[in-house]
Amino acid sequence: MTTERIQEKGVLTGELRVSRKEPPVSLTERIYKELRAAIVTSILPPGSEVSEQELAVQFNVSKTPVREALGRLVSDGYVRSFPRRGYQIAPLTVGALNELLDVRVALECGAIELACSRITPEELDALRALAEKELHEGRQMNYQQHVALNRAFHEKIARATRNERFFNLVMRCIDDLERYFYLGAEERITFLDLEHGHMHLVEVIAAGDPAAAREALKRHTEKTRVSLLRQLSASSELQGASAL
Repeated sequence: MTTERIQEKGVLTGELRVSRKEPPVSLTERIYKELRAAIVTSILPPGSEVSEQELAVQFNVSKTPVREALGRLVSDGYVRSFPRRGYQIAPLTVGALNELLDVRVALECGAIELACSRITPEELDALRALAEKELHEGRQMNYQQHVALNRAFHEKIARATRNERFFNLVMRCIDDLERYFYLGAEERITFLDLEHGHMHLVEVIAAGDPAAAREALKRHTEKTRVSLLRQLSASSELQGASAL
């Protein structure tokens, strides 16, 4: 199932045909990134099974770099390993989504408080431009563009903390949440009701009011929670996720 669907979607391009002299670490990294992208966008759907052998054939490589890439994905929580039985793309559940959003609230509330005092005028202008783009062009965007724009908006707030560790934690949380966004793509989770929320976040950051920014971020995340839970609880892929 897996390689055929990946080929159909065009994520694993078949261009990973490298010289065997290429350093294994570089090859492993490339395989890791392609597999991770396929998992995040739900091209490799939650609960689906993959094997080292079929992926090695797809990438036209030995099983060693595939095994190493899968090992990293296991450590990251994207894949589950079953000794002598293979690998499974980690299922997505409502409970895990709630836990992840709780973590995101805690992280992003801290981030937006720091951003209120540390963001530069240029960064604020860029943040406002993203919010305005959503308002003016949102109805013409496809689903992938909405996800990308939402990511860029929250990434700029995290960058404005001037704290690399903080930034990395926030972005990892956003990465994990994108799996839920893409899983619900066919149910058309809408970002349109969140657009004004982004503009309001810009306004409270510009006002330099950390308490107001924190509360605005909480309300914004709760709207996201309601939207995702409503759509994803009805997702056939979510309901059908099962263990090996």
